[in-house]
Formats: sequence, C-alpha cells, structure tokens
Amino acid sequence: MDLSGLTAVTTAAEMQTWLSANCLSPISPVMTGTDFGVIMQKIIDVSASAITGESNGITLVGGSLGLGGALQSSVNIDPDTHSFSIANSKVGFYVSATNPPGIHFAYTDTDNGAAGGINANYQSGSQLFWQNPSTGALQMIQLGGTTPVAGKMLVLDAVNSKGLEYYADYSAANVSNPRWLTDKQYVDDAISGNTYTPAQATESTAGIVALATLAEALAGTDDSKAMTALKTLSLILNEKKTVSYQINPVNISEVSVYMENAGQVNSLLIAGATNAKLKIGTGGTYPSGTQTYPFTYSAGDRVFISFTYTDQANTNCNIKLKCQDN
Repeated sequence: MDLSGLTAVTTAAEMQTWLSANCLSPISPVMTGTDFGVIMQKIIDVSASAITGESNGITLVGGSLGLGGALQSSVNIDPDTHSFSIANSKVGFYVSATNPPGIHFAYTDTDNGAAGGINANYQSGSQLFWQNPSTGALQMIQLGGTTPVAGKMLVLDAVNSKGLEYYADYSAANVSNPRWLTDKQYVDDAISGNTYTPAQATESTAGIVALATLAEALAGTDDSKAMTALKTLSLILNEKKTVSYQINPVNISEVSVYMENAGQVNSLLIAGATNAKLKIGTGGTYPSGTQTYPFTYSAGDRVFISFTYTDQANTNCNIKLKCQDN
C-alpha cells in the first residue's frame, strides 16, 4: 500500500481525508499488516479527542495520556498509598500521601528569588509561609500541629525578626473592642497621655499615684502620695528619735521615768552604781533576784528604777535605758 502521503497528515481532519482517498475497496496495492499498524499509529498521534466512553475527558496525544475537557465525575486517589500533584516550574498543588500527609500549595518566583505557600498537615499544622530560597530565611504563621507546640499559634520571622506588624493604625476603630490586640504605638501613646489619661488612685478607685519625697514623708501632711518601703522605715526611725522621757528622782537611790509610748526596756547600762531593778508604778514590786529583760511597759506608765551606789560616800551615778517602742 502507498503510504507516502501519510507523513504530511497532522490533524484529525486531514487523517479523515487521507483515509477516504486511500482506503477505497478494493485497496490497491494490498494493505499489509505493517501498513495497518502505521495507519493506526498515525490516527492515535493526530487524535486529541476524548477516548470513547471516558466521562472525565481522558485523552491520548502522541502516546501521552492526559485529562482534557471538563471532569464530569469524581476522581478518587487512595490517600494512604498515592499522591496527587499539579505543578509547573513556578506553581504547584500537592495532595501528599507521604509523611507527613497533607495538602500543600507552593510557588517559586525564580525571577525575584522568592518562594511561598500554604501547608496543611497533622505534623506541622496549618502554615502560611514565605521563604527566600537563596538564603532559606523563613517567615511563617502556624496554627496547631504537633511541632513545635501542640495547639498553639506560632509566628516565625527569620527574615527581619519583626514578627507580626499592623499595616496601618487601626486603633480608632477598636476603641470599644475588648478583643483587639493593641500595638506598640498605641501603648506608647497611652503611656505618654496622647490618647489616654489614667485615673488618679484614691482609697476607693484604682489608678496611678505619685511617690512621696523623704521630706513629704517626714512632714506627714500629704494624703495623696504613696510611701516606699525605704521612706516608711525612715519615718519610723525618725519618729523613734523624737520620743521624749521624763526622769524624776524619788529618793537618793531611786528614780522614775515617764514612758510616753508603749514598749519595752531591752537592757540597762549603769555607772557608779549596781544592782539596778525595775518596777511599774508605786504599787509595783522590784524583783527579789536579778532583773530580767525585756521589761515591758504601757504608754503612760512610770517605770521605777532602784540601785545601790558603789561608793556610799559618793552618791552619784549614771543610768541609761535602752528601750524599743511598739
């Protein structure tokens, strides 16, 4: 059979024309088996229509099987053993059955040296990421997943270490929104008083309060400022320094001291005399043995002190009480 004109056929229409012209009965010269195979291969090569009976538009062009036309029924891929991908040099969509299984969309901008995509799988959770392929620097928002923290939200910024950032100032639209996350500028403005004036603290209202100076603490007249631990201690020590005591001689070997505040005598120093003993008031009783300390007293008490002169011919001595007020 003469097949010389078959090489010029490139389309299905041209194939039909060639068949009509060359396959008339009787075929002369006779068609051999080899001739028949060449003709069928040519029919396959120029055919771009759907294979008969396939509802999903499956086509066979040049020996390659592909999807063509509109899908008219479901295509099921076994997720345990097979993966599915649609990709070119820049964009890819993948349904992966490998570890970790999941759905992935990725793009690669070779012109600008960048890449990004969306991942959703059990191990790493759902991710929106951007990556510089030349440096590997990654920016990512991740929800859930087993790594790095299960059930948490992760923001990773290995590009400029800034993390999440608002594009503009959205504070005005969120003044009454209790769920809005404030940004640094809003907080800075609030602290400086540009957008918020905090209330002054009172005995019934929480707010801000100024600290008292040491002079104000010692004066004790300002009721609107707070005291620090150091100034409180300074005030206490200062008050203790201003305590006065009245000493009254009772007889040649006994005196009494009027105690303005309640407290205790921790020790007694004496020179020129010995055997000092203490009692409260005229009705009190001196101890029969050695005096013990601390010796407590109340505000307004008279503490009596008896003693024995070291030199009876020289009846003078010095007594010092070391007291601590309550």
